[in-house]
Amino acid sequence: MSWSCRADAMDSLDVISRAMDNPEGISNEWTKNGRLFFTEISRKEHQDGSISGQVIELFSTPDPKRFRSKTRGTIKINGNGYVVRFPNANKTMKKAIQDINAFFKQYQKI
Repeated sequence: MSWSCRADAMDSLDVISRAMDNPEGISNEWTKNGRLFFTEISRKEHQDGSISGQVIELFSTPDPKRFRSKTRGTIKINGNGYVVRFPNANKTMKKAIQDINAFFKQYQKI
């Protein structure tokens, strides 16, 4: 079973994913100040078509095949595409979020 969201919300998530600058091409993983983060998008259906999820930080352990993780905050992208929360975004991602929100403030009533 899958989940759905509004196209504007998914477009915003796609723009942020492309801005993650992951050299390995992983669409939900990025680094900030040498720390490794990834997103886990919720499968919950929202009536307004929004997207929610979590930002999780990964920590290495003495065993290189194992990691520890800790949730660092929650993601919220409104159904209209406006990004409400995206914690621990790196500089490139923050610029993309600012551009997205500026666009939606200009062309939609938020």
